[in-house]
Amino acid sequence: MRRPPTSAVSSSAAAAHPAAAAFAAAAALLLAAALPGCRAIACEGSCACDRRTCACSGAADCTVECRRPGCDVTCATSGDCDFAVGADASVTCDGAGACRVTCEASCEVGCSGGGMCQVECAPGADCSIVGCPGVVLSCGDLQVCGGPCTG
Repeated sequence: MRRPPTSAVSSSAAAAHPAAAAFAAAAALLLAAALPGCRAIACEGSCACDRRTCACSGAADCTVECRRPGCDVTCATSGDCDFAVGADASVTCDGAGACRVTCEASCEVGCSGGGMCQVECAPGADCSIVGCPGVVLSCGDLQVCGGPCTG
């Protein structure tokens, strides 16, 4: 009885069959294109990004987009950070500059740095600011820690 083809290729099978290795590499590229990872859109400081994490540090501004579910994004700059994140994202704002976050779905933003945190939450999503040393203001779909409601 003949077995149906599968998309998973073991390393020993790939070594024995170069075409299988090429197929596996092509499948990985297609998957990567279908599920884009984190990327620094504009980073004047130091940004390090991979598929699910992105960290900004240094003394300059940083803009990051991470639409994959479960992204982990950190702002530790003395400049400003602007983040656009997808569902179930975890954002840490430890820098001295402003940290502006746009959540497409549910997200949690840790705001323990000295800068202001603004979280714009998609309608119906569950977004929260945690670790705010002061009062978290709710202004419609915008939550603010360390500053006034603006928008």
